[in-house]
Amino acid sequence: MKAGKVAINNSDMLRKIYTITSVCFILLTLAATSYGQSCTTTFPGGTVNWTALPWSCGGGGVAPTTDGTTYTQDLTVGTPSQLGNGDVLNINISFTLNGNLTMFSNGSNPTITIPAGVTVIINGNLTDIDNNLVFNVNGTLIITGTLKAKNNTVFSGTGSISGGALDLGNGPSCAGACPGLSFGTCTVGGASTFCTDNVTIGALYLWTGATNTDWQTASNWNPSRTTPAASDVLSFSSSGANRNITNVPTQTIGKLFVTGSTTYSLVTPASSKTLTLTSLEGGALQIDNGSNLSVGDGSFAINITMPSTGLALIGGQLNLINGNLGAGAATLELHTNAAPLARTAGQVSMDGTSVLRFGSSSFTGGAVITLPDNIFVSSPTIATLVMNRTNGAILGNQSITVNNATFTLGDLFTNAAGRIKFGASATNPAESTNSKINGYAEMNLRAVGTGALNFLGFNMAAGTDNVGSMTLVRRTGATGINTFNSNQSIAATWDITSTSEPAAGRNISFSWRAAFDNVTTATNRFQVYIFNSGPGWTPLGALQNLASVGPPRVSVAVSTTKLTDTFTLTDESQVLPVELLSFTGNRVSEGVKLLWSTASQKNFDYFSIERSGNGKDFMAIGKIAGEVFSMTRKDYVFYDAEGGFRKAYYRLKNVDRDGTFEYSRVVMVEDYADLQVAIYPNPTISNGLLTISLTGDTSLGAQLFVFDYLGRMIKQASLYTKENSVEMSGVSPGLYILKVNMGAKQFTSKVLVE
Repeated sequence: MKAGKVAINNSDMLRKIYTITSVCFILLTLAATSYGQSCTTTFPGGTVNWTALPWSCGGGGVAPTTDGTTYTQDLTVGTPSQLGNGDVLNINISFTLNGNLTMFSNGSNPTITIPAGVTVIINGNLTDIDNNLVFNVNGTLIITGTLKAKNNTVFSGTGSISGGALDLGNGPSCAGACPGLSFGTCTVGGASTFCTDNVTIGALYLWTGATNTDWQTASNWNPSRTTPAASDVLSFSSSGANRNITNVPTQTIGKLFVTGSTTYSLVTPASSKTLTLTSLEGGALQIDNGSNLSVGDGSFAINITMPSTGLALIGGQLNLINGNLGAGAATLELHTNAAPLARTAGQVSMDGTSVLRFGSSSFTGGAVITLPDNIFVSSPTIATLVMNRTNGAILGNQSITVNNATFTLGDLFTNAAGRIKFGASATNPAESTNSKINGYAEMNLRAVGTGALNFLGFNMAAGTDNVGSMTLVRRTGATGINTFNSNQSIAATWDITSTSEPAAGRNISFSWRAAFDNVTTATNRFQVYIFNSGPGWTPLGALQNLASVGPPRVSVAVSTTKLTDTFTLTDESQVLPVELLSFTGNRVSEGVKLLWSTASQKNFDYFSIERSGNGKDFMAIGKIAGEVFSMTRKDYVFYDAEGGFRKAYYRLKNVDRDGTFEYSRVVMVEDYADLQVAIYPNPTISNGLLTISLTGDTSLGAQLFVFDYLGRMIKQASLYTKENSVEMSGVSPGLYILKVNMGAKQFTSKVLVE
């Protein structure tokens, strides 16, 4: 038998009732009261909403068809016409009934449905006169008296049913997972273990506030809560008075419900207090749509601690004025309300076993959910994030690191400070047209080596070069759009770093969703661009049709020897009208010979040939006219006599007749002697000077890069003399990797900063 659950098996001759405390007898006695006012209704057949039933009332009774209303009367459904085979009664409003509800049904599986977001409170008994009734509850059903049903009762749904007593006949079952079932007693016919397996035993107490505002005054609860227990189910609804509850103690309880479109606050007069929840059946913490719970005040905190593997369902609002919600290994599900969490000084704590869900299969509707800034104690690392909210969710100013993410419905909107990060062991999220990340998404540092990588739309084939470890940040939506003069890229950009570059080249391609096409058309030809860390956006590979228009869109693979850079794409409507097939340079007796070829030219003017000594600062050294219009191959040659005995970088500036232009990729022509580098002092000190001594031709300079042990570049400098001093300001003590690049030559050394 599970802890907190009691099973009572009854023979046909004898039925026993297990009672937790004597207060349950008082509760059942009170709940048996009958009222003179009453309403009855026949059932028309088929699927019918509660508000559409043809109610007939007597003795001052009122048809119970207004949402959020309390009715004091008895109700009978199904006379003379009962719920029959396959009939469904959908209780589509929330209400409180001070009285008894009797159901007449027959045939196979007549069903009572309570949708998500609907709360029904019956301060009395709910009795099913016949067999085979199905309770499909995705909302909340509270019966302070007895839920009594005959044989073969079926429970289903993701909501909760709680009450004073559960009295079932033979053969009860759950269709799939049971809703949360919590009762003071549970009785079942035959040899069934239904109570043991599915029902949490805990007394139900409704806050009435009949005496005062004091939590610890027993008479403020119905029934009187004279002996608090760790399994107690506490419900706060629209029937309660004195909703600013004081003197809240540190206490262990089973569940806490706030329902009925009400607002409650919990405060304590002295020192901070903690409410520890224990129930694993249904929601241990449940705040229904339209309801609000505030905890703590300016003086003292009220903390709420969730049970491990428990569930918090917040469809209204939890306002953490002063006090924290400790999620731990529980699931926090935010639904319905656009602002389910609010804070002044309180926060939410989550850890590597927590699950955060935006919406669920039962709660997909509502406006976009927005998390407030600083809602978490610290930027959390959690087990799983689930998106199932049609209009999506917006993160605040704190990032969330996940090991797993499920995207079913709605977009997750992120920002530079509040981004979603994927841990080193996380799998590539399966985004779709209906559910994806819009904004910043980051893959944390992970070892790649010679292997392949497919993450966040960046696809790299395996290769012979060891690229070490890699990180990537994908920016989508408005933040992913780049401008090439007056032209634009798709709304997706990839910022990539690797601890080593692939000298032999790696094939890479990119994929994105149609929502991020921006100004492009999927049936056009596309060009991959690399920022190249200085000269600007330069083409990578040829202008060509996509490998797939999808979904998702997928570009044709191109080869690159540089991974630590920024990448994006655009289509032929946005690139300049020169399709460059090749651009090469080599040393000849006349100096440097540059060769290039074009496949087409449209409305084109001329090529400006530019040279640089450092790969950044370029100057024009020549000009060659192009073709206004050409759809055939054209070949060009240019000689740089001054470059014959020097090492240099070259690029083409392709200028259109309207003055717009773009740059080609950069070609480097070199003739470096063996590079020798001396670094001293080593070890060096933080905020000191590090000397880099170069041996060889330094006329075109060298590049220095400093990486920490995670592979992150923390310092970069250009070296133009044989003796160079580099300030180590801001560099924390530790072991670092220094790389000096001069042309194709590279020198690597370790430096210890003390």
